[in-house]
Formats: sequence, structure tokens, C-alpha cells
Amino acid sequence: MKYIRSKNDRLYTIPLIAEAINIIDYYRQYRRDNYIFPILYKKRHQTATSIYNRIKKINREVNTNLKEIASMIGIDADITFYVARHTFATVLKRKGLPTPVIQEMMGHDSEKTTQIYLDDFDNEVLYDASKMLVN
Repeated sequence: MKYIRSKNDRLYTIPLIAEAINIIDYYRQYRRDNYIFPILYKKRHQTATSIYNRIKKINREVNTNLKEIASMIGIDADITFYVARHTFATVLKRKGLPTPVIQEMMGHDSEKTTQIYLDDFDNEVLYDASKMLVN
């Protein structure tokens, strides 16, 4: 997949895993204009303000849906798109990916921005790491 990120006007080329391709294939039937997901209409969302307002509205809907899904599966936490980005970064970090790789995957211009997304390791992880010193 190739796209230009509006925040930094950079071109990204990303190989997609099978699960992502399946999601895109599902939404292909609802495709509007050149967008993967049916969010923006070129005829209706032409100004920066209308695009911003539409994206803000969709983000609210996604956050509402994430909260409903969390509740359905017994997660008692305030799950949002922002929390999902933090979780994405944290899981990659815990799997051993270097911060610059996570930075690239998240589309950040600086490693400092990526660090904001990386959770501190919980006390159990730190305790287990300290036990390695004596074992």
C-alpha cells in the first residue's frame, strides 16, 4: 500500500499482512472516490474545515464503538483510538522492536514523539528483569 500522509506530506510504502488485506477487501464494496474506507466524499468534503469536522465525527464514532466492544468482552477501561495507538507501540516495544522502527510504523517525524506513545513497562516486567541479574 502506498499513501501520502497529510501531517508530514511524506510518501509511505507499506507491505500489508493478510488480515489487513481482508479488511480492505471487505470495505472495497463501500469505497468512495479514492479512499479505502467510506469516510470522506470528494463532492461534500472539499474544504479543510469540512474534512477536519468529518474526521473528528468519525473518530468519535470509532471511539464509541471501541468502548462498546471493550464492554462486550469484559474490558473495564476507557478504550479509544489514542489508547489503541499506545497499545500498538507498546506491544511492538515489548516484542523487542527498536524505537526507530516503531517510529517509522507510526509515521512520526521524531523518536521523541514515539517515546510519548511507549508505555513504561509495568512493575512485574521490571521485577522479572531484575531477577535475571541473579539467575
